[in-house]
Amino acid sequence: MFKKFISVVGAILLVVTITLTIFTNASPMALLNNYQLNYNLTHPTKDTIFINNVIPFKWDHGYYFSPYVELKDIKKHINVKHFPDKLYNDDQAHIIYVYKGHVEAIVNGLGRSRGYWFYFSLSQVYRFTPKDDLTFTVRKQTNGIYEYVLKS
Repeated sequence: MFKKFISVVGAILLVVTITLTIFTNASPMALLNNYQLNYNLTHPTKDTIFINNVIPFKWDHGYYFSPYVELKDIKKHINVKHFPDKLYNDDQAHIIYVYKGHVEAIVNGLGRSRGYWFYFSLSQVYRFTPKDDLTFTVRKQTNGIYEYVLKS
């Protein structure tokens, strides 16, 4: 009985993984990384964070793109083998984490649906690496959304 239960649960997980991969055009690992990162950013424990302390996966480059940066320009900047086009939305900012030429996670969407906002700089594109160990001030807005402001 237990083996049958495990088989059914495994089959369901496989179907869910394949469905998410098809509909988002992202790898299952990127989806897991997004979930873990979103959890960390919606449950801050301090008023200041170091980016390396909240990112739960390996990455060698991060990119912030302000809203309305075109998809072709994003692809040119990040230079990866595969980009999940279905996760792109031109009226939203994107933070993309890359490791060895692969997209590891994409943070996009509206802050009110994610539960947090990032403020990097006034530039349209901001590139950073783990060595930069960016520091952000964390503020909780009255609507419960966390605001992450890059310290200069």
